Amino acid sequence: MARYALPAAAAFLALAFGTATASHIAMQNLQLVPAQKMEILAAIPSKVGGWTAAPMLMAPVQPSLIDALGRPVLVYDRIETRSFRNAEGTTIVLMLAYRREQHQEDRVHVPELCYFAQGYVLSKEHDVPLAVGRGSIAARSFTAEGVERREQVLYWIRTGDLVSNKALRVRAEIFRRGLEGQLLDGLLVRASIVRPVGQHIPAAQDEADVRGFLSQLVSVSPPALAKMLTGPA
Repeated sequence: MARYALPAAAAFLALAFGTATASHIAMQNLQLVPAQKMEILAAIPSKVGGWTAAPMLMAPVQPSLIDALGRPVLVYDRIETRSFRNAEGTTIVLMLAYRREQHQEDRVHVPELCYFAQGYVLSKEHDVPLAVGRGSIAARSFTAEGVERREQVLYWIRTGDLVSNKALRVRAEIFRRGLEGQLLDGLLVRASIVRPVGQHIPAAQDEADVRGFLSQLVSVSPPALAKMLTGPA
């Protein structure tokens, strides 16, 4: 047993040294995303395919966590929310939640945490490929059941130039770019179809509609916004 102790200790010290070194370099050569970049998020088109901007009829689930005292904790610098409706009267709620500066334990978080913290029961969680531009990205889908409504949610997270919902990949990217003295911004792109409890529309149908909406959103957005949503083409 003892023969494993020394290598493990050495690995821990190396990781600790690397983390401290990255932090030191980042503090010396700090490069932040310009604050005015957040203004780009307001350029959400008013028409996305067969979906048109409409008044918000139901308050969206906020992208916040809950602290030990039950208070909401917001970690974002800017949040843009829009409601869209199609000819059948179905509503999609779009939310863009932006954080200008990300750290290992203080960064854009997955929306499952927000829904769970706010009393929703989650199911059907899975990854789905989403066509954007000439390629595709891995988005994440889940169903959230509340007391009065059901939501079919689809989202992805952009960290710097990386689009990934995997915590280890995001941590590695933040660490790697920290060695270069750069703090990465982050964006949560979340869209959902909201339905009253008891309205029996298949979850797969709602997921397909949200996927189509988000794919078209990237296509019809101004180039600067499209880049903000998915990173470089």
